[in-house]
Amino acid sequence: YAEKDGMTLICVVMNTQSPNQFIDTVNLFDYAFDNFQVLNVSENDTDYSAEATVDNGNLNNIAPFVELDKDAVIVLPKTAEFSDTSSSVEYNDSDPEIAGSITYTYAGRNVGKADIKTTGVVVEGYAFDNESTEEEEQEAVSTVQVRPIVVVLLIGAVILLGVLLFFLKRFYDNYYIIKHNRAVRRDRKDQKRRIRKKRRRRRRWR
Repeated sequence: YAEKDGMTLICVVMNTQSPNQFIDTVNLFDYAFDNFQVLNVSENDTDYSAEATVDNGNLNNIAPFVELDKDAVIVLPKTAEFSDTSSSVEYNDSDPEIAGSITYTYAGRNVGKADIKTTGVVVEGYAFDNESTEEEEQEAVSTVQVRPIVVVLLIGAVILLGVLLFFLKRFYDNYYIIKHNRAVRRDRKDQKRRIRKKRRRRRRWR
């Protein structure tokens, strides 16, 4: 491997005879170092890099919640600039220290990646914010007072509704059984009537 101007390269040559492998390796290293460059992402990216502090008026200066990985780099041809790259953001919710990552491409090829790291900044509240919060909580507690009679009536209504639904379900489930039983009773009554009529006819013929 070889290192120059912050770029570390590893070269592998195949199907070469000694000492040609050394010559091919040097030529490849020279070509890469002469034609490609390493650019630091946090120093060149102006779309995603956060300012050192965020001005919040006269109240406070708040440090950014996230920042780009300061060690992340991309590799570009020396004829290209950082602004020539395209980027896409992928958000991450599995690691609390990494909010996401930015992937950079040039001419349709992946040239590097940078993590978006959380800084762990905690914003402190103000005294008047705490006072307003306490007042709101007291107002909320005072407005949620319910009379016991209302609670009893609500419970009774829920129980009555449950009983009504229970009987309606039972009636619905047994509707066809009741209908069948009525039909059977009617058939039995009709059969009894027919038998009585036959008996009366026989008695007359006698």
